[in-house]
Amino acid sequence: MLRRSLCALAAVAGLSIGSTAQAQPSDYYRNHHNHRGHEICRDVRVFYRGCATERWRYYGEFGSEWQAHAAAGRLRARGLEVSVRISR
Repeated sequence: MLRRSLCALAAVAGLSIGSTAQAQPSDYYRNHHNHRGHEICRDVRVFYRGCATERWRYYGEFGSEWQAHAAAGRLRARGLEVSVRISR
């Protein structure tokens, strides 16, 4: 009973102490998040081409580098040249 009371008192005291400064995230952290050890970006685009003389073709946009690299691996397995571009 005493332990619960102390925990409740500590929680109330922690909530009553507010932060006076409003920190703004940098551009990097505004566009990137970390979810379960994977970096999540808003703009990770995958392009591919069959050979060096062809122009790059847009394959898709992904929400994380992990997903984009997985798609790039599938394209490379088909014998295509792949470029993963992260917009910052």
